[in-house]
Amino acid sequence: MNYTIASGDNLWNIVKNNYDCTSDKEIMNVVKEIAHENDIKDINLIHAGANINLPETDKFIHSKPLDDTVEEETRADKFDEWTNSEENYEAAINGENVDEFKMFDINLATYSSDLKDFSQEYINKYDEDGDGAWNIDEFTNMATAGAGIDEENKEEYEVLYNQLFTNLNIDDNEDVINAAEFASFLYTADVDWDNFNKTNGDVASSIDGKLDYLNYQTFSSLEKGTKLFEDHQYQKEEFFSNFYAA
Repeated sequence: MNYTIASGDNLWNIVKNNYDCTSDKEIMNVVKEIAHENDIKDINLIHAGANINLPETDKFIHSKPLDDTVEEETRADKFDEWTNSEENYEAAINGENVDEFKMFDINLATYSSDLKDFSQEYINKYDEDGDGAWNIDEFTNMATAGAGIDEENKEEYEVLYNQLFTNLNIDDNEDVINAAEFASFLYTADVDWDNFNKTNGDVASSIDGKLDYLNYQTFSSLEKGTKLFEDHQYQKEEFFSNFYAA
């Protein structure tokens, strides 16, 4: 079957969505078969818009055409609902449980690329000029869930969003936030820091591809200069340097 790679796709999830695999090993076997079939040298590097062939093995699922009148809700939309939910916010500040947001199924071998793919999908939702990144206006639009800044509080919130925009910047281009920079922020919100500290920095046992609501909201609004802020910045920059820096 001919398949057009969409933004946010990776071979692992393409296999999960199109093949009836029951284990990570089966998924990886099909990933390798697709890579061989399409002469893909690096299974972690595929490009949106490219066409690949999905071999119709015994595990292939013949997908049914979607009703054109029904628009499937994307992960980016679901993420927006989760982050902007007043119910979630009220529960979090009252110490009540909020379900974690599942970005993707954890696979340590592809964690950084999966995280970057999810980040790119979310960036694309508010990327108005099509450059695959956020400028300050697009970032502000995202931060306000598309509502924009209330004129009554414009000056105060412009200062806040400019500070947040600066904090998310890691590379030398300070004019935009790209998927790798946003992924590095999400990584720190994904880590179970209690377990990370107890295991002397064992990242593998401290990430699960899910976001804790309180973690996400806290790290989104840390005050510059505090120890937690500095620790958070260090972890973001280290993750970015290890996986995404050119």
